[in-house]
Amino acid sequence: MARLPFLYVLSFLSTCAYSAAQIPRPSLACMGTVLGKVPVGLTLIQDPSVVQDPNSGTVLIPGVPLRILQSVGGGDPNGFPNIPFIAGPYPGTLHCSLNSGAIAATFDIPIVLTVLTGGTAYSVSLSSFTGTFNLGAPGTLTLTLPGGSTGPRPILFTSFEILNANGALLLTPIAAATPLPPSIILTLTGLAGAGLLAARRKRYFI
Repeated sequence: MARLPFLYVLSFLSTCAYSAAQIPRPSLACMGTVLGKVPVGLTLIQDPSVVQDPNSGTVLIPGVPLRILQSVGGGDPNGFPNIPFIAGPYPGTLHCSLNSGAIAATFDIPIVLTVLTGGTAYSVSLSSFTGTFNLGAPGTLTLTLPGGSTGPRPILFTSFEILNANGALLLTPIAAATPLPPSIILTLTGLAGAGLLAARRKRYFI
């Protein structure tokens, strides 16, 4: 029984350790759709110029946001000039998915394709999106997309445009116990040692 206070303090101090594991970079994908008779889609690109780990560009480091490029476009090169593309806005939804190991999640992003006057060109407006996905032990993933709009593009040509505003993917580890200041750790360790010594002396004098 004399050792219990000392072992308790050691156990308590061990719970103050903070660990954050890296995970493989998750994959992001969005399905295309057709709005106003014009195919439109979104591609989420993990910025290839950003290498978080010097030994591997395939991991996601906790607390370090990874830049996500938003490439939006559409058009139909197989369309015929006599197809009536009626001017006006055509709202819709892009169905997207995030996969990281055994974790798979789906999310929707509102989008609007606008056929411009004359019916020969279009523009796309992508709504902003923020979603948080629970990964279990590794923590949570937060995907932030600011949205944006493309310039006018000919309907009868396929073209994609990377929006000026970049998104971000951030891994946040599960909150751990707040590490104790070194002074408190030394005090607790000293008290535990003193208690253990006192218990031994008491046993000897009995």
